[in-house]
Amino acid sequence: MTARLSLKQLLRLRDLSHLNDRDPRKTSIDRYLHQVRALGDAEIWSVTSSAAARCSIGW
Repeated sequence: MTARLSLKQLLRLRDLSHLNDRDPRKTSIDRYLHQVRALGDAEIWSVTSSAAARCSIGW
């Protein structure tokens, strides 16, 4: 993911963990992807959702 996203985009993803002081380890994939989509950045959405899909199938 880091090779495809800018530093600014990576920082925006990091900031998601600060929403409501949520522990990112306790956030479901569905909830996380919903938060990512709400950022309104198509590139972040594309990279993150494809990484989530790969992780879910064990790739």
